[in-house]
Amino acid sequence: MSKITVVVCDHIHQKGLDILANDADINLINAADEPKDKLISEIIPLADVAITRSSTDVDQKFLDNAHNIKSIIRAGVGVDNVDIDGCSKKGIIVMNVPTANTIAAVELTMAHMLSCVRQFPYAHNNLKVDRVWRRQD
Repeated sequence: MSKITVVVCDHIHQKGLDILANDADINLINAADEPKDKLISEIIPLADVAITRSSTDVDQKFLDNAHNIKSIIRAGVGVDNVDIDGCSKKGIIVMNVPTANTIAAVELTMAHMLSCVRQFPYAHNNLKVDRVWRRQD
């Protein structure tokens, strides 16, 4: 059995790269730092699988160069940067990771709620503009 070539188009966590790199059945190409024109014209034609985030559009130009791709993984919640119809016409399976940033979204929501309760925007304004630190508020 030949190795599957996985192209990582955008930056992903190092742990994910390590998992892919340590799999004997995967030939990993980390192209996150490559210029997009080189990625699309020279690297994508080698790929069996592409992993993308929001920095790489899977559009018609991408798909025209995706001669061997069998699946595209969108490492994120949505697939708004992936031409689903174009992928379907080429028989490419599109997957995403819908819970990838759930914890981060909850943390941000909680931080905003605490900011509102503690009136941080007003406190910041008082400190920066009025030069007054109202610690009792």
